[in-house]
Amino acid sequence: SFEIHDREGKPRLVRMLTWIEGRLWSQVKPHSPELLFALGAEAGALTRALQSFDHDYAHRQFDWDIARLSWVEKHLELFDGENRIIIEAFLERFKAIAERYAGLPRSVVHNDVNDNNILVGGEARQPKVAAIIDYGDAILTQTINDLAITIAYAAMAKPDPLQAACNVVKGYATKYSPGEEEVEVLYTLVAARLIISVTKSALNRQQEPENDYLLISEKPAWDLLKKWA
Repeated sequence: SFEIHDREGKPRLVRMLTWIEGRLWSQVKPHSPELLFALGAEAGALTRALQSFDHDYAHRQFDWDIARLSWVEKHLELFDGENRIIIEAFLERFKAIAERYAGLPRSVVHNDVNDNNILVGGEARQPKVAAIIDYGDAILTQTINDLAITIAYAAMAKPDPLQAACNVVKGYATKYSPGEEEVEVLYTLVAARLIISVTKSALNRQQEPENDYLLISEKPAWDLLKKWA
């Protein structure tokens, strides 16, 4: 063991960190079909790895849990016109699958595979998904949620979001194969995650209007939600 001191001789605590090399997904363009497939495969490998994992902290109430989507109904007044119609339609669709959804397999999931939690490595001409990082939102919920969340972010800003989603699903299935009943609700769960995202953005705009990071996904989320509808 050893101690580290500053120039004045006072002891200091130091944290040593290891780093995974790579660029953020948000900094990589374009997202080719091959890269979307690779993202799906990495997400599927993560789902498979977490099947035997559990932790007390994963058993909690959390607004970003798709299974708790109903909380957004308290904030529908934040939206009007076409936007509110879209949200209400998907909320009804979610209620229609609620019974089947509640009985689907559950496990601890990453719960936040977004543009800034995916690292891309390799050469610029042949990028590869190096890792999925940041487990702060991990939670015990329906396993299929993680594929829905991965799609929700990967399909943003794509000319053909359904094709992008299919590429992710194909990659995911090479590492973890979801059941037929899980796939049947996937479309609705993607929308559910987008609804949570735009609701959080609307609330954040009220509470922290100068925090640009909290609003970073708002426009692409709305664009995708309208295409999804």
